[in-house]
Amino acid sequence: MKQITFFILSILFTQFTVMAQESSYSDSFPEKWERSKNYSIAVIQEMPFEKFDMKVAEDVMSFQEELAHTITNFEKLQYYVTGSKDCAITGYGEQIKNSSSKEEITSLYEKGFQHIDTLWDSLSEDQKNTSVENFFAKDVNMTKRDIFYLMRNHVTHHRGRLTLQMRIAGVKPPRYIGW
Repeated sequence: MKQITFFILSILFTQFTVMAQESSYSDSFPEKWERSKNYSIAVIQEMPFEKFDMKVAEDVMSFQEELAHTITNFEKLQYYVTGSKDCAITGYGEQIKNSSSKEEITSLYEKGFQHIDTLWDSLSEDQKNTSVENFFAKDVNMTKRDIFYLMRNHVTHHRGRLTLQMRIAGVKPPRYIGW
């Protein structure tokens, strides 16, 4: 009897812990997304514009291409949340890729972050928990909330690449302000 009671209590505790973690992420996403945006903008500002087209190897993206790729990813992934391929940031990645202005790139990049923040705010908790098609791992369930996790992870990955490119170019990246 003690084992059954312990088992049931363990399951309940685990369930409440998972729910608390999901709630915690929900409550903290906007502030973490804002810090991610601010740090990303600081990275853009520190890199001299004349080095935006530098490639550290032939088979990698330039600094500017990394920025374009990140915003294009926002555009593509928001489809799994909204169901629409057209959105407020449609084409921003291509504009960043072809821009000859650091100010324009920074503005478009910031608008990309703002679009995702607005999208997050527009969804109810039930909508965030709605299942979506998993385009890369068919056997893994995904929710709209998971798409936001994915975007945050993706931007972190590419920002890491940007800071590495800065160091190779002899530019010191800004101090990390993530958490």
